[in-house]
Amino acid sequence: SMSPVGVELLALCDIEEGERLTVSRIDGGGGLDLPVDSRASTLRQIMGSNFSCRCPRCRYERLDRSSKQQIILGDTRDGNENQVFYWKEIKALGDLAMQQGRHEDAEEFYSLVLKTKPDNGDALHARAASYLERGLYCKSQQLWKEAHNIGSTHKEISLAATKQKAYGFSTRTKEHGNEAPTSVSTRNYKVTTLMEGRCFITDRDSPILSPHDDLVTLCTQMTVDRLPRLLAQATNFGGPVSAVVFVGRYKSIEEEIEEVAAAWESSEILQKYADIHLVFDGNKPWFIGAETDEAHERDPYPINLLRQES
Repeated sequence: SMSPVGVELLALCDIEEGERLTVSRIDGGGGLDLPVDSRASTLRQIMGSNFSCRCPRCRYERLDRSSKQQIILGDTRDGNENQVFYWKEIKALGDLAMQQGRHEDAEEFYSLVLKTKPDNGDALHARAASYLERGLYCKSQQLWKEAHNIGSTHKEISLAATKQKAYGFSTRTKEHGNEAPTSVSTRNYKVTTLMEGRCFITDRDSPILSPHDDLVTLCTQMTVDRLPRLLAQATNFGGPVSAVVFVGRYKSIEEEIEEVAAAWESSEILQKYADIHLVFDGNKPWFIGAETDEAHERDPYPINLLRQES
């Protein structure tokens, strides 16, 4: 006798009892990535000339911009009007957009859900993640922080808040008490404190230098006395450079930050190619238990940390 044939399905998200599961009629050749009109044409060839898909995605994408602004989200799937959607279906459309790399579309769906469900942890977390996937690091961190501040107990939001606390949104400083500013000015550059004892010199929303995915980035770490070598490397490489400079090694932190800023100001090459990240001694959290570098009468050089940051 022949053995029975079985099919196993792996769910990528939680499925509630009684929840409707669907299977796409379009597959292969990137069919699901096509615009709604192209998908509709394909479906009519398969299902008949009078077929009109009523799945949430097709219904949503057939709406014009004005109609999308008047969408009503409900708690059930009972709505039959074009502008009435079950909120979980809109959340699922956001998840699908994230999987397909349509991160701006995903943010639109998650924001729509949050108008009705402002405390929904999944949507709050996913909206922040959609910004991170677009390279908008600062915006994503701010959204995670806001989500945590409104009391969300979502696991991923709590994890993001824990990272932020460890990495510097509440750094103890003599100048600012227990709460350090999220950004301070050094000369004409924005120094954004994102991590414990660390900051970025950048005038962009993200430390990412270039939007081109096909570029190779040179990553390096150093102290301020090696800045001339950084300039030589950037000149010879002629591409994006991510450099981490450990400041406060030989002089005060403030003096060495000024040296980095002066090197940046005097070099068109560094301004064109380099993102410079600063790491300074934040009560030596990475030196706990380490022995003193007796040969130089200083604490050990945190090379592993610097490599990770670059």
